[in-house]
Amino acid sequence: MANFAELLGFGGSAKRAVEALERLSTERATLSLQIEGSQTRFKSRVLLKDNQVVFAKPATAQDGVRVGKFVRFRIPDDPSKEVRLEIAVPQVNLASGAAVFVCKTPEEGLTTSKRQSDRLGLAHLTNVLLVMPDHSREFRLTDISA
Repeated sequence: MANFAELLGFGGSAKRAVEALERLSTERATLSLQIEGSQTRFKSRVLLKDNQVVFAKPATAQDGVRVGKFVRFRIPDDPSKEVRLEIAVPQVNLASGAAVFVCKTPEEGLTTSKRQSDRLGLAHLTNVLLVMPDHSREFRLTDISA
């Protein structure tokens, strides 16, 4: 039975989020992840094991992956829904030499994505400006959405 959050579109049950993660793990789906509060984006497969969610950790994500930070991604077959997971273990080195990080299983359900488009981070580029010549103003852009 649906809870009030599901009925109102504010998310759903954690059980449904775990079911979605199990399906994505079984399908070996590649997800586009973002570390919340940073411009760090990367692709990884998801592995659900022993009530933990495991992702491959690319070299580009070394700084942003910390305990207590959140990673988010959209569900591939329903981009209007996204999952937000808290990072529990920032790095585990596997015998193969690969690094992974571990997240807690979701405590809340799938949420409706606030953005229906891709967001491109520009914070690392200092020369991207929005110029308004009529008002003699310039603004530095930190991100754009398609």
